[in-house]
Amino acid sequence: MQLALEQSHAVRASQLDRGLQRQELAIAETEFEPKYSLGGQIERSAESRSSVSTVAAGSTWRLASGAQVELTRSQVLRGASGGQQALQTVLRVVQPLLKGNASVASLALENARLTDAVNRLQYRQFLSETVAAVVLAYHDAKQVDAQVELAVLSLQQSRQVLEVNEALYRAGRLAQRDLLQAEFDIAQNELALAQERNAADAVKRKLLELLGPVAAMAPTAQLELGEGLPDRDVPDEPEHALLAQAQDSREDLEVAELAVNLARTAITQARNEKLPQVDLVAGVQPVLKPELTDAGVQRSGYGVSIGLRFTATLDRAPLQLQLSRARVGLQKAEWFLQDLRSAVANQVGSALRDLRFAKLQRELAGQALALAEQRLGVELQKLKAGRSTTFELSAAQDALKRAQAVSADAQLAVPRARVQLQRVTGQILAQWVPELLPGSLP
Repeated sequence: MQLALEQSHAVRASQLDRGLQRQELAIAETEFEPKYSLGGQIERSAESRSSVSTVAAGSTWRLASGAQVELTRSQVLRGASGGQQALQTVLRVVQPLLKGNASVASLALENARLTDAVNRLQYRQFLSETVAAVVLAYHDAKQVDAQVELAVLSLQQSRQVLEVNEALYRAGRLAQRDLLQAEFDIAQNELALAQERNAADAVKRKLLELLGPVAAMAPTAQLELGEGLPDRDVPDEPEHALLAQAQDSREDLEVAELAVNLARTAITQARNEKLPQVDLVAGVQPVLKPELTDAGVQRSGYGVSIGLRFTATLDRAPLQLQLSRARVGLQKAEWFLQDLRSAVANQVGSALRDLRFAKLQRELAGQALALAEQRLGVELQKLKAGRSTTFELSAAQDALKRAQAVSADAQLAVPRARVQLQRVTGQILAQWVPELLPGSLP
C-alpha cells in the first residue's frame, strides 16, 4: 500500500491535480481583497520634439455588498524636460442594487468552496479505491499461491500412490490397468501444477502493476507475500449501525449532497441573471472650475458625482432557459442523491450478508476438507490391504482436491467480504491507512 500511494503514476497525477485545485481555491478566496495594477506609456512628437509620459497606479476592491471600489492615481509629464506635470486622482464606487447585489455577491466564492470540497472528496475516494484494489489484489495473489501449493501437494500424493501401486504390482496384487491409472493421475496433476503457476504469475503481475512503475518491472518470482495482511475485522454491529456509519463516511454520498447545494446556487445565479442591472454610481474626479487664476487659467479641483445606471436585457428567453436548466439540474441531483442513499442501504445489507455467509462457508468447507482427508486415508489403507482399487483411490483424491480448492477459496472469501463491507461503509482508509484520515488529506 505504501508503494502504491507513493509510486503509482495514477496516484501521483491525482496529487498534482489536487495541488492545482487548492491553488484555484486560494485564488478564489482573494475575491474580496484589493487588486492592484500599475501601467504607463510615453509618446514623443516628431514635429514639436516634445514628449508626454503617463504613469498610473490603480486599485480595485470588491466588497461583500457587491460594490466595486476603483481608485486610480495618474501623473502626466509634458515637455522635453518633463517640466509640466499634472497629477490626477479618481475614485469611483459602483453599488449594484438588483442584479449582483449583496445577496449574491459571495456566490462565486461559495461555489469555489463547494467545488473544492467535491474535489477533495473525490481525491479521498480515489485513494480509498486504490488501497482497496491493492488489498484485493494481495488476497488474489495469496489465493493463487495456495492453489499452487495444493497442486504441488496433489502431485506429491499421486507419486506416493504410484509407489504403492508399483509395490502391489510387483507382488502380483494389482492389475496393470490400475498402475496406468496412477501414472495418468500424475500426468494430470503435473499439467494442473503448470496451469496454476501460469495463473499465479498473471495475478501477481497485476498486483505489481498497482505498486508503481518500478515494481511493475520486477519479476514476479521476487514477490514475497509473507504471512498475510493483518486481520482488519469489521466490528460485529447491527445493520442499522453500519448503515449510519456509511452515511457519515461514504465520499460519494457527501459528493452527491454537495452537488445538490451546487445546483441550488446555480438556481440563485440564474435568478440573479434575470434581474435588471441597476447600479448606484458615485465618484470623485478632477474638474475645471469656472474661476480663473491670476494668470488667466481655469482653476482645477475635485468634484463629486452620484447617479443611477440602468441596463435591462429585453430578450428574456435565454435567461429563462438558463433558470429552467438550473431547476432541472437540481431535480436530477436530488433524485440521484435519493437513489444513491437507497443503493448504499442495499450495498451495506448485501455486504453484511456476504460476510456472514463467507464465515459460515469457511466453517463448512473446513469440515468437508477434514472428511475428504479421512476418506483418502481410508482408501489408501484399503488399497495397501488389497481391498480397494486405484480408481476408487483416484476418486478419493479428486474429492480431496475439490475440497481443498473449496476450502482455500472459503478461507480467502472472508477477508474479501470484509474489504467489501469496509468499502460500502466508507472505512477503507480508516482501517488500512489511518494516517490518511479526512483531517490529514489536502
